[in-house]
Amino acid sequence: MAVVLAAIPSMSSTHPIAVTDPQFASEMHPWAKFLGVSDEAFAGDAERLRTDWIEVHDRLIGPFERYLALLGAQQPWGMFSSPNRSPSRFMLEVWPSPKAPTNEAASQDQWRFLSGLPPGGWRGSFFESERTRSVLNKITRYNLWSLADPFCLYVARKAFRDDRMVERARCTFVSEPASSPPWRTATEAIPKPGPHVDYRRVVERDR
Repeated sequence: MAVVLAAIPSMSSTHPIAVTDPQFASEMHPWAKFLGVSDEAFAGDAERLRTDWIEVHDRLIGPFERYLALLGAQQPWGMFSSPNRSPSRFMLEVWPSPKAPTNEAASQDQWRFLSGLPPGGWRGSFFESERTRSVLNKITRYNLWSLADPFCLYVARKAFRDDRMVERARCTFVSEPASSPPWRTATEAIPKPGPHVDYRRVVERDR
């Protein structure tokens, strides 16, 4: 029963829904327009739904949290990471050159994707494991960026050990914008936000 209840999606990691949110115009306004209500009314109803859902969910799951934690059966995914973002993706990139990058823009072509979530070719089984996915999802769900540092150091050192040519490793958590509503047409001039970097750290090989 506890595992079944844990499978109910959570909205605890979502941001409050408000018209003043810079993302509201591009992500939420089309829904209000489609339903024929004002932005203010839509935002108010959506925020009440969000808070009510969180309250009911926490009441159902609360008594089982300790039991689920002991079994490792906690649900790592929320319903949404926010009203306008999808869950973060983790990328591990490497820099093979001994020469340090002069600036962020000039160095983009030098960073090479190694693996992450979704997994790449390097240590794919590690990133596909439930344990790794649970750690990464917990970091992004609860904004536990203090846990991102030791995880980044761990995978960076593994990369250094596997490839002696790698001089630097870069860990990045990126949130991608939500998909456009199906009724949006090419003539609508609503700006779409780009990916948002939630966390980034560069680790250098020890000398």
